[in-house]
Amino acid sequence: MRRLIACVIFLLGFLWPCWNQTFQGQLPGIKGHQIDPGKQLWVWSDQVLRVHQTDTLFFDQSFLQAGNIYSIDVYNPLKVLVFFKDQSQILWVDNRGAALRSTLNFMDIGLEQASAEASGYDNGLWVVTGQDMTLIRLNQHLKEEFKVPNLHQLTKDPQAEIAWMLEQQNRLYLVSKTGCISVWDIFGGLISVFQIGQLPETTELHRCPGGILLQNEQTEVRLLSNPPRPPEIKKRTADQTGFSVDRQKDSYRWHSNPDKK
Repeated sequence: MRRLIACVIFLLGFLWPCWNQTFQGQLPGIKGHQIDPGKQLWVWSDQVLRVHQTDTLFFDQSFLQAGNIYSIDVYNPLKVLVFFKDQSQILWVDNRGAALRSTLNFMDIGLEQASAEASGYDNGLWVVTGQDMTLIRLNQHLKEEFKVPNLHQLTKDPQAEIAWMLEQQNRLYLVSKTGCISVWDIFGGLISVFQIGQLPETTELHRCPGGILLQNEQTEVRLLSNPPRPPEIKKRTADQTGFSVDRQKDSYRWHSNPDKK
């Protein structure tokens, strides 16, 4: 028994630092962050993608030739999706920041200007096209599986422009700048729609257990869909992802266990 207790104490002493890492850094013009399933921190500015692993900077990748980074999706940390919205292009990178293939322009596969995208199940891809507001599901070979046109009519949000989207636990979440959140199943069926009010450009969309977390400098919104319930909106008092930014100093800090910051 004493030997067992000693082993447990040793393991806790070894693992505890991994559960309570604090990462700090500086990045001019920081635009957003994501935390992947392996607890790596991904941070980006217009043209730099950075990853922290444990307490060190893992890589720092520049995308000067591709354009400005609009968003990333770390659904699969071995195949991270980088979206260059102004150029209507995407790029997949591995967990070391190396490109897995050349940059893909949506027009090359017959799609119009994309307003949002997200990684999906079975290495698929979700895309929302701009003007006609159509949701499209592409398989791993970038072939169309199905599409859902006229999103603004289905969600009763005529001014909708989808700015953020994520797949999480067999649900797809679309969020417009007007604050319309629509929840879909992975076969394109609309489940529910919620209105939370206008959202600023600085809003970020994160995965959380059972749903999503929307955050900006003023508020945070938690929407859980398993089981379904209305979004919980409150004034932001602390970053539930453990991440904080000092934009005046171009610095950031992240604690891997937000409850122990």
